Amino acid sequence: MINDTYRRRAEIEPCYETRSRPTALQIYQWLPRTNCRECGEVTCLAFAARLLLGEQSIGRSRPLFTGEYRHLKEAMLELVAALGYAIPEET
Repeated sequence: MINDTYRRRAEIEPCYETRSRPTALQIYQWLPRTNCRECGEVTCLAFAARLLLGEQSIGRSRPLFTGEYRHLKEAMLELVAALGYAIPEET
């Protein structure tokens, strides 16, 4: 992959767009916000903060993968992937 990239360096246009990491509060807004404690955290905001730090797995948010909160699942999985964290296989 590195050698291929080097060979194609003249064809590749760099992206100078600055990306910013979401805040814990932004992540919290994409969570179910039930404070159900199924993830092991006291609140969904605490879960969001630990998720941002890489100390929690998105798979621990059970309501996100079942029931009425499934509509939030895809956005959260994209966010987690963009942050570079592993996505649970059972999604």
